Amino acid sequence: TEKIARKLFKVKAFSDEAVFSMIGRGIFTSESKKFFDEAENLKNALEIMLKRGHTVYGSLVEGEVFSLEDELSIMKASIYYGLKSDKAKEIKEYINSKDLL
Repeated sequence: TEKIARKLFKVKAFSDEAVFSMIGRGIFTSESKKFFDEAENLKNALEIMLKRGHTVYGSLVEGEVFSLEDELSIMKASIYYGLKSDKAKEIKEYINSKDLL
């Protein structure tokens, strides 16, 4: 990558070791659609775009990462964000009242 600004990068290529995540939204032009039709997933579409000379930008995002592929990961994410929410006090009281820990 090439650093453009504080947390903004121009992507030059992906490596097998790269950690790649899509959070929230992406901004794509109408021309981008053809790359998504050719690819099996977002990373493949972006790789095709890069190989064909198109510019791809990425942003560094810090925080917790949870996979939503299995039940345990979904429960961990729910607990983490529940305890970070404005309802954390009530959640802790519920856990204590049910003697869950």
